[in-house]
Order: sequence, then structure tokens, then C-alpha cells
Amino acid sequence: LNVEFQEPHRLWRLRYLQFNFELPERATVDGEPHARRQESWLQAMRAVPEYDAEALGVLPGSRGIVFTGSDAMVRHLLIALDFLREAGCTLPIEFVYVGDQVPSSLLNRLRSSNVTLVNMAERVKHFNVGLQEWVWGAAKISAILYSSFEQVLFLDPDNLVVRDPTFLFETRRFREHGAVFWPDYMLRPTNFSMWDFFLVPASQRPPAVGAAGAAEAGLPVRELEFESGQVLVDKRRVWAALKIGEHIASEGRYFFKHFLGDKESLHWGFRATRTPFFLVPHYLDAVGVVTASRKDWDVPLVGPAPSAVGDGSLAAVVSSQELPPGAHFCGLAMLQHDYYDGDEAASAAAAAFEPRPLFMHGNGVKYMFMRPARFMQTLHPFQAGRTYEESATGRRLRIGRNGAVPACSGIATSGGGGPCNVRYAYLNNPNGLFHCFDVDGGAEATGNGTLRVRTWDFAAATPGLNERFARVYSHLFP
Repeated sequence: LNVEFQEPHRLWRLRYLQFNFELPERATVDGEPHARRQESWLQAMRAVPEYDAEALGVLPGSRGIVFTGSDAMVRHLLIALDFLREAGCTLPIEFVYVGDQVPSSLLNRLRSSNVTLVNMAERVKHFNVGLQEWVWGAAKISAILYSSFEQVLFLDPDNLVVRDPTFLFETRRFREHGAVFWPDYMLRPTNFSMWDFFLVPASQRPPAVGAAGAAEAGLPVRELEFESGQVLVDKRRVWAALKIGEHIASEGRYFFKHFLGDKESLHWGFRATRTPFFLVPHYLDAVGVVTASRKDWDVPLVGPAPSAVGDGSLAAVVSSQELPPGAHFCGLAMLQHDYYDGDEAASAAAAAFEPRPLFMHGNGVKYMFMRPARFMQTLHPFQAGRTYEESATGRRLRIGRNGAVPACSGIATSGGGGPCNVRYAYLNNPNGLFHCFDVDGGAEATGNGTLRVRTWDFAAATPGLNERFARVYSHLFP
């Protein structure tokens, strides 16, 4: 992973991104053999109780949206609530929290916003986690399990809907699988022996990279990680997978040394229990700003009028679809899309389907709350979009079954540079306020024509979104 640092106090990010992807047979973590930990999850799987809606306090067939988080995330949640209701979403909403992690003043504020509160402190008190594991989402799967809804759309508090997501519960893919996930930018590392640790049979692993026979030759498998800022599940149908995912997350001090938090706990819970799922086949976009600098205050937007800071105009960039010299894309949000829901046998219709934006997970914007939001006065955060396309067809990059991608697709792995010199990089803190990311395409980086990165005017495509974000933010936090 190509990670750039310019400030010593940001070095924690390096530790955050370095995982031990190998599980040697005799290796130990904190003095405990891996074999013993493997037997622990096997015992947990044998002990998974039957799904009992009445005992859980769940109304069969009920649907709703679930959030979780600490006190620091409630401010994001209040903005997310405004976006949901503005989009016309009328689904009931629950906030599932852990005991005294959220003060009563914030809980009362959520109550006044018609949010039902669920305290799961007793459910997670046995978790073997520390502060960092909580930050990495150790309790997220538990929030899904112990909400009062049977069918759950889980959203991170910093996830802003672009339109009403209620229709997802009625889609064929959800009815068929009982679980819908969205992809992350990165591939799982090629040397990931968790496949063996969780006893996943070869028939249920994604296709191997390379020519026919590559799997038999022992070449590594590659697939995209989950991006768990949004998760759609029917608890009744995927109960065992969720329970094993919770078990994995509950042992975060061990497992989070090998992969990152709740998103991969979910993945391995489904893999370990052989539970089918649907992974949206469209690679995600990035949304952020185009700036002339990575670190200066009040940096101008690159466009026809560089002195007009934050005016939302990206005409110069959009006309060429490329960044001009000296410009940098600062990604602040992941843009996820809907999916083709017709007959999979209708290949022409599926190929012609153009996904529409649905969720904008602002996992970079949340850092702005750590300091005074001076940039809000001059620079809206959601101006430019970045779409990753196949150069040969000009179509959005698609992924295969369960997130498998072809060789040299232009996507980097968590363990190193991608086959087409693509990188996912943290790009410091422009304006000193928020973290920045980018995904550089193979075509831009090497000119080999495998992947094209197209920059477009997100603000123009979503009129009023930036203004609404600024207005709600200013109202909630004057």
C-alpha cells in the first residue's frame, strides 16, 4: 500500500494499515497458538442458537435503518437523519449504542429526532477488545443483531443518502440472498491464509488470477473487500453468518491484527458459515474536491476561475476529464450505487444498465469535526467525482462473482501496489481539517490503457447537496 505522510503525528495511519496477512502453522499472537483460536470459532459456530424473533424482541418482517457509534459520531448521525428525511425515507430508525459511550444529552437529542434508542451494553460486555477495536467497528454487527428490526439497512453515521434507499428491501437480489454488500476500493491481499483458517472450500473461493488452471497451480485468489458503510441483511435468513461475524469481531484484539474491523468480520462470518450473499458488481466512485495544494489553507478549486474558491465549477477539469498539472484530487467520500435487479439471463439488459448513486459514505469528511470547520466557509466538500472505467469500453469497472476481479484490472491490493501501478493513498490534510484519499488509475499512472479515471462535476449532478450539508451543519453546530 502506497501511503504518503507529511506530518509526524499522522504516523499512526501506518500502523493502522499494516496487517499480518500470514498465519503460519506454529505462529502465536499474544502467546496463543492460532490453532486454539481456530477451534474457538468452530466452537462458536456449533453453539449458534436458533433464530428466535420473539426472544430477540423482533417483529417478523419488520424493516428499518440502524446506526451505531460513540458520542463523537452522533453529530454525523444528526446530519444523516436530515438527508434521509429530505430524500423522502419514512423507515423507522434505531440508534444502538454501548452504555455510557454516549451521554444522556445526545441521547435526548436523538429521541427528539424520532430515533429509537437501544442499549446493547450487556450484549457486548464480554468482548475482548480495546479502544482501537471499538473505533474499528467491533460492535457494528452486534448493533444489527440486537436491533428490533428483522430486515436491517445498517448505515454508518457519516453516510449520507443521495436518494431514498427504501426500495432496496424489495429488490430481487435481496429477496434471493438475504444479504447485500457493497465493494471497497481495495482487494484482499493475495497471500491471505484466512481462507484456510476459516476452512473455506476451494469451490467457494473466487476465481484465481491468471489463465485456466491457475487455481490448480496454487496461484492466489483476489477479490474486493466489503465496504460496510452500508449493509442490507435479513437477520432471519443470515443469522448464523452474523453471529459468527460477531464472534470474530468480539475477539478483535486477535483478529484485527490480521484484517480491518467490522467489514472483514462480516465477510469471514459469511464465508465461514457458507452463507450466500450478493456483492454489488459496480466499482465505487470517489467524491471530494480538486485543489491546487495538499496542505494550504483556503486552497482554490481548480477550474475556469481559480480565484473563485469553492464556487462548484469544474468546467476545466470536466472538459478534459483529467486533472491539470499541479492539481490534486482530495477524496472525502465513497460513492456507492444501486444495481441491476432484472433477470440475470437478460445479458444485454444487464450490460446496458447504468447504476445510479445511492449512498455517499463521507469517511473523510468526518475528520473536519475535530477542528473548527473554517473550510466550510470557502470550500464545499462534495464537488468532484472520480469514476474508474475500462479504457477499452468506457464503461464503469465491473467486478465478478463475490467481488472477484480479473488480472491487471487496475486495482491495488492491501498488501502492495496493484498490477497496473494503481495506488490508494492518504494525501495529508488539505486545509488542515480533513483526511484525503485518492485512487490513481493504471492508465493515468502507466499509460497501459487498462483503466481510465474520469473526473466529473458531482456538485452539478446533485444540485443543492453541498448547500444542504453546509446549512444543516451550521444549524446543528453554530
